[in-house]
Amino acid sequence: MHHHDHERGHSRLMRRPVLRRDQPVTRLALPPGPVLAHRVAAEGAPLIDPDPHGDPAHRRATFVWNERGTRPGSVILHANKFTDYDDPASCALEPVPGTGLWAAAFRVPAGWRSSYRIGPLPQTLDRLGELGTGRAARAALLRHAQADPHARAGMRDHQDGSLWSVAEMPRAPGQTWVDAAAPGFLAELTVGGTPVWVHATGAPVGAILVLLDGDLWARRHPVTPTLDELTRRNLLPGLLTVLVGPSGAGRAADLTANEAYPHRLADEVLPAVLDHERVRGLGVRPSPGTTAVAGQSLGGLAAVHAAWRRPEVFGNVLAQSGSFWVQGAQDGEMPWMHRQLEVPADGPVRFRFQVGTMEWGMPAITRDLCDRLRRKGYDARLEEFCGGHDRACWRGGLGAGLVDLLGSGCLPRGDN
Repeated sequence: MHHHDHERGHSRLMRRPVLRRDQPVTRLALPPGPVLAHRVAAEGAPLIDPDPHGDPAHRRATFVWNERGTRPGSVILHANKFTDYDDPASCALEPVPGTGLWAAAFRVPAGWRSSYRIGPLPQTLDRLGELGTGRAARAALLRHAQADPHARAGMRDHQDGSLWSVAEMPRAPGQTWVDAAAPGFLAELTVGGTPVWVHATGAPVGAILVLLDGDLWARRHPVTPTLDELTRRNLLPGLLTVLVGPSGAGRAADLTANEAYPHRLADEVLPAVLDHERVRGLGVRPSPGTTAVAGQSLGGLAAVHAAWRRPEVFGNVLAQSGSFWVQGAQDGEMPWMHRQLEVPADGPVRFRFQVGTMEWGMPAITRDLCDRLRRKGYDARLEEFCGGHDRACWRGGLGAGLVDLLGSGCLPRGDN
């Protein structure tokens, strides 16, 4: 397929298998009603208690919402890959008599981290089916959702900048994430219709990071303060970061099995950045062993694809929650990226995969891809975190993965 044919026909390639929830939602008895409001005000939300069954690997997490005025028909918890939009009632809060509060308690792993919102609805639970199922239901239900005013942590939405809450259980891995506005960029340029932001954490530059969905990491979730901090602590070398946004064709066309895209990154974007007047003076000496490409979701798929096609440029890959479920029109049941491995890469590449245990079928697909790479002799490792398809998890995993690939090897345990 010619590159331009592929740009036009990528959606035909992108078949989405049905991935179903593979972990049940377990509801628990609520803590006593009279103390709920006091505890939430004092401790923040969700309330975290020992597992009533005595299992140290789990906790009781109680989510609470105050109706403050008009009584809703129902209240739904929206937690990433925890809420099943084919069965939203399984994550409904219930009114706590005599309090004006709604609450629900769930049994969750002690290492769980999730972004969430709480949504009061005019419809009662028995009428939620009128909103449809799956993605349609999710969109309709989320229109009413709002951040939890009692949450201990939060983050900005990647599309409109509105607030999400973040629930973190006690054993969730520590995160290095500096929640600050991005400083000015070293350079901003457009390469063949692709917007690019460039940042350097310091000189001398010892490594290069090409980060996909760069528009989000440049503006909505500024990653450069975190990279600066990791470099300041000598966990990363001086890093030239190339944040690559979507071209005019759009994100899905760029990142979904697009045979032109690895070559665009290697032959157009990276050379244009290295030749920029503000970069030339840094003395960057690119080599595959110190160059990484990283991405999340479809960006994770595209990062692996880029390194597989151009290993002489990208010797390191960090793929977070990669969309390796993408199936080509001719691939039968085999995911598209798995099929590409049948033609070997032309050089050594190190692969680091991260996937959430709650990502509905994606852990098994990612394990399989990682195992296939290992059997071919590649340095490929997989880390499974307790969470969903969630930037609340990716933002901490990004720094840890880069330190593993490009830096001192590991972040100190329990690092915050």
